[in-house]
Amino acid sequence: MSSMLDEVSKLPDEVSKLPNELSAQIFSFFNVFELARLERVSKSWQSMIRTNSTLWKDDQFDAQAFDPCALQHEEKYKAMLKRCDGKIDKVFLPLFLPFNTQAKLKSLLKPLVKSEVKDLWIVIRNDATCPNHHKHYEPKVSRLKLKKQFEDAFEAVLKTVVQCGHLKKLRLVSVPSAIVNITDFGEPTKWPFAAVRLQKLAMHNIRYHSLFPCEELYQTISEAEEIELCFADLTFWNHQKKDCWPFISTANATLKKCRAHYFLDSPYTTPSLPITYKFPQLEQLFLFAEETLPLPPNHPGITKQCFECPKLKVLYAEPSNSTRMIEQLLCNSIEELCIEDLPTEAEDRRRILEKVEKCTKVKKLMFSRWDSIADIKEMCIRLRKAPLEEVWMELLEDEAMIEVKKMVEDRLSDGFVNKIRKATIISRTDQPSKEREWFAKHISDFKSYNCNDPVGQREIMFQQTGLHYFEVSSETRMIHWNTI
Repeated sequence: MSSMLDEVSKLPDEVSKLPNELSAQIFSFFNVFELARLERVSKSWQSMIRTNSTLWKDDQFDAQAFDPCALQHEEKYKAMLKRCDGKIDKVFLPLFLPFNTQAKLKSLLKPLVKSEVKDLWIVIRNDATCPNHHKHYEPKVSRLKLKKQFEDAFEAVLKTVVQCGHLKKLRLVSVPSAIVNITDFGEPTKWPFAAVRLQKLAMHNIRYHSLFPCEELYQTISEAEEIELCFADLTFWNHQKKDCWPFISTANATLKKCRAHYFLDSPYTTPSLPITYKFPQLEQLFLFAEETLPLPPNHPGITKQCFECPKLKVLYAEPSNSTRMIEQLLCNSIEELCIEDLPTEAEDRRRILEKVEKCTKVKKLMFSRWDSIADIKEMCIRLRKAPLEEVWMELLEDEAMIEVKKMVEDRLSDGFVNKIRKATIISRTDQPSKEREWFAKHISDFKSYNCNDPVGQREIMFQQTGLHYFEVSSETRMIHWNTI
């Protein structure tokens, strides 16, 4: 697209002579970042672009091709919101602190209140460097003052959100974690947001327990099809936690996709009757439930929630989930499966593998670095009846990859109707490997990434956390990669 931008910018006179409909069609191929550059080509172009509000109705944002340095371009969003007269469907707003003044941030957010935005995505972060490690400023304030500035900024964001009465999709990401009590924002019944019925809600690193007293928030997700409620920062987590599932289950009749990352507050006791949550429409579940304190050896884990998901097709279970939680989620409808690290206790392992064997519709199987060679071999055997079409291998050693290769080899033979047609390998190095070469030769749709390269990091990060690379703090990325 950049080459097309350069070519078009060389032709100001020719484009200016075209009918308005044709020139608008040409400009429609560019996103708002590029339109902001094209405005500077000539006065006639500036007039054409600024007076045509249809060009500013949608931020054509591609997370995979995004230039993170554009996180500095807040002025562009002010212009976009002004020029579309509030008739805007989607806004992606990256806020990169510190702002010079709180007033500057509020002036940036103010147009959103009067807009008709339906899809709002806000990322607020206070790193001194952008995700590509370009230094944008030298912090000139103390850490304590920066923390206060960040909390004030996030409060301003939430005060704006509760005034948006047309939202259908809302994604809020805080880097680092944010502590804001939404009951401080006045009477909830007077919020325009209280009448909203969201289709999608995603909140990452926001202390969701402070939101739960607000019944109006429960109602906003009562018809939601997708919910992400994740808090990955245990360091700053206080231990007066609230169970997130009563909140999520408000959407039990409509929910189709859910990603939940939360902490269990009492690792040594299990309720006599765990609560059962029923999600009749749920198709995708990414579950990461961590114990705040370490469990004793051979402890079966805590089952504080049970789930009934008869239509579940995608199950991604992190190793911290209790064995019982994973066991009761495995069902015959699953088509995409990842269980990181099978239990070591013999009886728990037997029960899990018996349930896996009954998952006869699995089409995509994912292996991670936590899986032992024995685990991989056993999973391949248990799923021999499944119509596998795709395998994903994340940071596997060569010996482990050999076991996957054996399974793929068998399925490429004439005895299997369903062939493995797609494979993805994320490795620690770009050094040649016999196994990678074999997959590249025999699998028609093959991709290979190095985890030390940005693309490989983004693939793993998004798969595991649901976060794009520019939504993760520099410290978290460093900790994550040092554990690989």
